[in-house]
Amino acid sequence: MPLIKGFEEKEGIQYKGILYLGLMLSDETPYLLEANVRLGDPEAEVILPQLKTPLSDISFQIISGVLSEKKVEWSQDYYCDVVAAAGRTRQVRHGKNKGWYPGYPARYGKGYAITGIENIRNSNCKIFFAGVNNSDEKGLVTDGGRVLHVVGRGNSLHEARDIAYNGMEQIHFEGIRYRRDIGKD
Repeated sequence: MPLIKGFEEKEGIQYKGILYLGLMLSDETPYLLEANVRLGDPEAEVILPQLKTPLSDISFQIISGVLSEKKVEWSQDYYCDVVAAAGRTRQVRHGKNKGWYPGYPARYGKGYAITGIENIRNSNCKIFFAGVNNSDEKGLVTDGGRVLHVVGRGNSLHEARDIAYNGMEQIHFEGIRYRRDIGKD
């Protein structure tokens, strides 16, 4: 791979670790959008729960150069991640309306109370915080564009998707926005 070869030849770095390639497929031709030496987000939220082998063991095996000699074990379950993002909200300063925040990925408001997480009772539904902070007055509040992830686990993609969306329906904050086509056929 030219990127790894470049690390070694041009920088003198023997890279060992995760390499995330963000690709877009157009007319069956892949285009590289980004490369990161970490897991992607929201990909990590569905990859890491599938690991049965501890990540620390895998990391040590990579560093030691023995990963190919070991077996990495994965769950056979399906996972679906739906991201709740900060959507369109009013800009209010000193009690006066100053227009609108368009929402993520553009400018977004912060500090909106997040409610409903406590209503999620399904053990196959996990919440991962991203743009979340804790407020003494309001409890959990929005603090970023990608606010949180709701990940469903099931015996099929359909079941995992239903669990994720049922969990998402419990969560509320001003301007909440999420895609409704994740995991759809």
